[in-house]
Amino acid sequence: MTHLCFTDTLLSRLHQSYNYFSDKNCKAFDFFGSYKYNPDNNLSMSEKFKIADSGYPHFVTFTVVHWIDLFTRNEYRNVIIESLRFCQQQKGLEIFAWCLMTNHLHMIIGSNSGSNLQNIIRDFRGFTSKKLKNEIQSNPAESRKKWMLKLFHYEGSKRKTNGNFQLWKRNYRPIELFNQNIFEEKLEYIHQNPVKAGFI
Repeated sequence: MTHLCFTDTLLSRLHQSYNYFSDKNCKAFDFFGSYKYNPDNNLSMSEKFKIADSGYPHFVTFTVVHWIDLFTRNEYRNVIIESLRFCQQQKGLEIFAWCLMTNHLHMIIGSNSGSNLQNIIRDFRGFTSKKLKNEIQSNPAESRKKWMLKLFHYEGSKRKTNGNFQLWKRNYRPIELFNQNIFEEKLEYIHQNPVKAGFI
């Protein structure tokens, strides 16, 4: 289990941003492992699914195409964990909560001052897609290799920019957590995801 907590730095930054958090909100959590809501429907799809302000935490979900249960093997889960660690250490990624399920990854994330969260997400998704492809291809114990790669290549063929391979669904639907209620709602959702799936 990974132990995460709201740090004093996070609390201070969020308090200054929207004067909502206080020291009494500092809690420890156990885990397995953007857009701000707006009723205006005139926004384009690209505008809805872009992070407007890297200064706020965001709830994101990265889903494997066709909901393929890719992360049932340790070697594939380790790719995600090691990549997240690299992004924390080298790219300024802040992780407040996360849960890796068999076919998707939920996170509440932010970025250090000066780091662009959308660029971090782009790099993470791009790297893990290529790394997981290589892991699948080189894994002699992977009995699902043929049909998984076929589906990944099929999805990739739909867009020239994919290079004939797509592992993650295109939209990760970032939600800006601009107040405590929304933050706690998404935090509870992450908590309950493995519980409802029967893993905990």
